[in-house]
Amino acid sequence: MPRLLSPRLSRYRPRDGAAHGRVACPHERWSTSAKPQTTFCLSQPARCQFACKMSYQPEEPPNNTIINGHTGASAKLYRTHPDPETQKLIDHVVENGFVVIENAFGDVEINEAIGEVERLSASPELGGPASTHGRNNFEGFKTRRIYTLINKSRVFDKFAIHPKVEALNKYFLDPGFLLSNFQSINIQPGEEPQTLHHDDGYATLPRPHRPLGSAIMIALDPYTSTNGATVVVPKSHTWGADRIPSRAEAVPVVMPKGSIVYFIGTLWHGGGCNTSDSDRRALTFLAVDFEKLPDIPKRIVDMLGYQVAAPFIGHVDGMSPRKAVERHLQRWGASSTGHSKL
Repeated sequence: MPRLLSPRLSRYRPRDGAAHGRVACPHERWSTSAKPQTTFCLSQPARCQFACKMSYQPEEPPNNTIINGHTGASAKLYRTHPDPETQKLIDHVVENGFVVIENAFGDVEINEAIGEVERLSASPELGGPASTHGRNNFEGFKTRRIYTLINKSRVFDKFAIHPKVEALNKYFLDPGFLLSNFQSINIQPGEEPQTLHHDDGYATLPRPHRPLGSAIMIALDPYTSTNGATVVVPKSHTWGADRIPSRAEAVPVVMPKGSIVYFIGTLWHGGGCNTSDSDRRALTFLAVDFEKLPDIPKRIVDMLGYQVAAPFIGHVDGMSPRKAVERHLQRWGASSTGHSKL
């Protein structure tokens, strides 16, 4: 029964991904909407290990340079070069749209998460509206889902901030990326395959384009080809909008318990059918009560949006959302632990 944790992250804001010049590497594809013709490099040109490192790199507009300098945003926007191990993961994602990080978590961490999933599943009040079955074909009528996990247990915190996942997101996403989803999915025996899709369908940008988000699946059980493992369509992140994959092009992500599959939001993927006699479970969170925030690690609070993005976006009454929540907690004494500092 493959159970998994699935935090999903998104860019804080879209970035113009055009890089003018010739098609210089396998990651570049011609845009059909820009004149003169432009290319989109699915890697960041400055760091691509292929020939596109010679491609034109758009300079930052002078206005942005001025604003970022005066507001201190330049420090937030600065990126360090990935280490060799991370670069190997990046290269695999650039080429295929996904990468598997095997044995990212140990048995103790995985078993603790399984216990919490089972505890929450035992109570309809805690489990939520989809904890007994899905409400439509996309959720899956034989699939059980638990939402708002970050609001219900600190056990899941560690899965949202794994160092290798953080490194990948810092490369593929803009600074200030947000944690937008983290769900429990229990695909039961007899469930049909989920419709193949990509996660950036909300963006009306010509494909291919740089990713606006990523997804991370953490296996709480071994992933097999028969128990509902996530399926992916390799290299489909490079396709144009006119190509839709067939089911035959999708391959299951087979990986051991405790492993992570990371994929960018432009990759076609879906839930697999479960032809075994075991369940397959996963996890999600989206909203968090104010009074729970002091208990949550600072990095996750930032990823939930309680930070000001460069240069000065997302403030509350001229201050950081974090400070605004602290003021609220101090005023009402609502912290679950009696303290109000985030």
